[in-house]
Amino acid sequence: MLEIKTLDNLFGTTEGLIGPMGGGKTNEFIRRCKRLVNFADSKRYVVRIVKSPIDDRIVQVLREVFEGDPTKTIQSRDGLIISKGVYSIKDSYELFHLLDEARIEAEERFGLSRVVIAISETQFLDSGVVDFVDSLDNNTYLLWEGLDKSFRGEPFLFSDYKATIFDLMDLSDELFNLPAICEHPDCTRRNVNYTQRINEEELPSHYGEELIVVGELQYQARCREHHIVPGRRKANILRSTVRIKGNQGIKFNELFDLGEMVGIPVDETKQLLDCFIREKQFQLKDNYLIYTGTKNHF
Repeated sequence: MLEIKTLDNLFGTTEGLIGPMGGGKTNEFIRRCKRLVNFADSKRYVVRIVKSPIDDRIVQVLREVFEGDPTKTIQSRDGLIISKGVYSIKDSYELFHLLDEARIEAEERFGLSRVVIAISETQFLDSGVVDFVDSLDNNTYLLWEGLDKSFRGEPFLFSDYKATIFDLMDLSDELFNLPAICEHPDCTRRNVNYTQRINEEELPSHYGEELIVVGELQYQARCREHHIVPGRRKANILRSTVRIKGNQGIKFNELFDLGEMVGIPVDETKQLLDCFIREKQFQLKDNYLIYTGTKNHF
């Protein structure tokens, strides 16, 4: 027998909207949030919409007339916007406090502790969001959206580098993949799932550059063929070498020697090692490099 879908069915579940830039994730997220807010009182639940202050984008068309706080406003690339009831959190563990307060409000208003939590641009949060999702009960519905892959084409690392968004995907009851159309000038492929980052010189960003640089004009949806990440093959060589060595690690200088043997310039090896150490994939201990990356790394 076909299950009848109701708002009541949502509580006790987690749903995620994933995909590349330009796939319409934020549009769909805002649309769903507005509908959930509109029915909150009549259906007896409380809604909390959350975002990271890292995402402070307001489209240029709106900047001249915008009077609100961009850190408490969510807007899509198409200009769809929501600000009512949006909370900005610096630490994902604030989610626990936000949820507790919402439960108290729901109990006082409706005699029920039903709460909807909606998280925008989830990849900007720290890995505590994974613990938060794992702790939710049957009175909570969580809707989240975010990039599943970074500009490198890898699972997006949370801001503390202790987990990736793939860990959050593993805990979600349902995932909605919203692909895009390739924005490469010579391509018309649709249903693409990669995000290309373009630097200030109008060139693809190197693998070793900072993971998060906010600014939507620097990003494009791309197919696999036209998704270009300079340094990715070299990064995979270095990472695989250290990972294979396991707990014993590899001497710092030996990895530079290996890099030269396979044609990786010294400066590029240093850039990639700085990236891996910064993002806690490598740990430097007594002049040995040890792999400490997450299980969901490529």
